[in-house]
Amino acid sequence: MLKAYPAIFLKEDSGYSVSFPDLKGCFTEGDTLEEAIEMAQEALGLYLVSLEERGLSVPASSGPFSVACEENEFISFVYTRIEQYRRNGTLQEVALSV
Repeated sequence: MLKAYPAIFLKEDSGYSVSFPDLKGCFTEGDTLEEAIEMAQEALGLYLVSLEERGLSVPASSGPFSVACEENEFISFVYTRIEQYRRNGTLQEVALSV
């Protein structure tokens, strides 16, 4: 299943940090924009699978115009296929394989 959530990308001196306003505690970073996008896809997939495995509900994704950003930030939707993070069984096994 393809999931999409808005992510806030913050340009920093050493690269980019990424947070998901809809997903409390879900964040990552990358040295380049390409790496930050890749890491955001992985963080999103692992976070959503973790919620499901713990029996928690997956929050709805905000719309494209409901998230605000500040200076040195931009918003982009991040897409991930959560099946690939379930492939190895438990989340712990997936986390160790990445």
